[in-house]
Amino acid sequence: MREAINTLTAQINHEILMIQNYISNREEYNGDLFNLVDSFEVNASIEQVKSATNCLKGRKGIYLFVSNSTFNISTEQVLDWNRVSSAKLNSYDPHGNVIPATVNAGDVFYLGSCYSESGSLLSRLRQHCNYSSEKSSLKLQHNDRQWVRQYLVVYYFAIDKNYSDEEKRIILPAIERHLHNNIYHIAGSKRT
Repeated sequence: MREAINTLTAQINHEILMIQNYISNREEYNGDLFNLVDSFEVNASIEQVKSATNCLKGRKGIYLFVSNSTFNISTEQVLDWNRVSSAKLNSYDPHGNVIPATVNAGDVFYLGSCYSESGSLLSRLRQHCNYSSEKSSLKLQHNDRQWVRQYLVVYYFAIDKNYSDEEKRIILPAIERHLHNNIYHIAGSKRT
């Protein structure tokens, strides 16, 4: 059992490195877990997002919203953003004071995963990007959050269909947790 856990841990660590290299350096993804890897602009039309995500129907995986250019977030934008429920901006000093932020091209803005039986990458990404939904924590259609759409690209990694649902429910949260805790992201919380 210990050997199996060590093997899985090594594979997950390898996948995380491949994901980071793909996003940071645009190196070819050559991991073993994900067999559908691509990206699309968040500011695309609803029809373009639908077209870019149709291949994700029924698929599970992880996704990262990444900045495609450098931009500034003012104190007012932080306050407006954080009035909307969930996926708060991480723009506070240790004393709770709001600090404006500069987001650089390539910075991870938000990351998440979809591994539950009831959802798919298709529905999750569409909810985040283009649909008003209480289920979406990012809520990019909200008036106080729409301004950031022009700066974001979504990278998605759909896990190979050959993995069982049980394996997906073990692997995907482990990868998401590691990414959350080891990559600084502008919006959303850490996972423990």
